[in-house]
Amino acid sequence: LRLLSAVLSVVSVIGCWALARVLFQDRRAALVAALLLAGWPPAVHMGRLALPNNADAALGLVGLTCWVYGLQRGGRWVWVVGGVALGGAHYFYEGGKLLLSAVMMLWLLVEWRRVWVQRHGVVTGVLVALVIAAPVYVYFGLAGEPFTQRLGETTTITAINWIGPLLLLFGGAD
Repeated sequence: LRLLSAVLSVVSVIGCWALARVLFQDRRAALVAALLLAGWPPAVHMGRLALPNNADAALGLVGLTCWVYGLQRGGRWVWVVGGVALGGAHYFYEGGKLLLSAVMMLWLLVEWRRVWVQRHGVVTGVLVALVIAAPVYVYFGLAGEPFTQRLGETTTITAINWIGPLLLLFGGAD
């Protein structure tokens, strides 16, 4: 498992470089972003653990990079790869389930003109992500388990008045 975690960390650094390269169109900014992530102590620590704690970050960076590239330049394959990566991030931790989907939907709303131009690719990517992520939510629905198990168990978060109803709405607290 340590090798898997190290590989996922390398994918995260490469994904960070690629996302910065696509967003800023600048090699120097991409290199600085990748070096900052590679030297960031929490990222180094996660890369050395024998747990796949950084899987959703690696898949999320790959997915976001593909979808941003797809918005800028088109190409159906980047939407499919991005959909597979973003859908696969739902199999790991809450960050992949809650944060990545929200960030991508916000990005698509902000870039609505480009989304309209690339609408066929966007629909393809979203459908692929839904198909990949669907088995997780089917399992949670059939088993009667909340899909944010760890977040629902945190008593500090569930005690906050405005987060409690949101967790109940999304099945995170009992």
